[in-house]
Amino acid sequence: MVCPAVAIFFMKKFLKKTNRGIILSAICLVILVIYVSVDYITFSTQKDTIRQTTENYINDVLKTNSESVDLNKHRELITDILNNYWTDKHYSSSGSTISGMKATLDSTLDADNSLFDIKDASGSVQSVKISKAGPKIASANIKYTVDIVGKETSTVFTPGTICTLSDYNNDYYDDGSEDSQDSNNASTNDYYKVNCTCEGTIYYTYESGKWKISTWDSYVTDSNCTKLDDKED
Repeated sequence: MVCPAVAIFFMKKFLKKTNRGIILSAICLVILVIYVSVDYITFSTQKDTIRQTTENYINDVLKTNSESVDLNKHRELITDILNNYWTDKHYSSSGSTISGMKATLDSTLDADNSLFDIKDASGSVQSVKISKAGPKIASANIKYTVDIVGKETSTVFTPGTICTLSDYNNDYYDDGSEDSQDSNNASTNDYYKVNCTCEGTIYYTYESGKWKISTWDSYVTDSNCTKLDDKED
């Protein structure tokens, strides 16, 4: 049996002969592995929170559309949602940002022919894959649906943009059929139902104890537009 004193003696001799740089590198590597492991475990517990935040945001955005036809009221409601869910910190060069969304909101609602007449709007998340994209940064690849009933020229607030309802299905409005209308002579009385599927990538930033949207980059993969009869209005 080796005496503890002898073991310590040989250990000291070994450490004296060993390059201190190697020892420090090994210690740093162990610390790094521990940090990465803890960070990964911590982030894994946050995935459900990010997923729930995504679902809540989509629901809050879409239901806002049918709450009022007053433009100033909508400006206030949309601004509140943007401030609650978004951050002005962004790390991706593509996609919508909070400053861009607010600028679009102002220019759209300040236009002379601005209209906000959405009778119903809803949506749901079909799938979402969340990944760590950096320190306190997450990305979410998402697929979701949007269903809207409103006037063709109405402004509509969707998760990643603010536009007019007709932007979701230009082929329908410009196909030359009798239902198709010139954009300069659009009816303000007809209602349309638009159903579409969207896909995209969201970047989140963790700040002040919350995951907030940094950028939202999505596109329509499939859409269907139907002009409603008077009895369906």
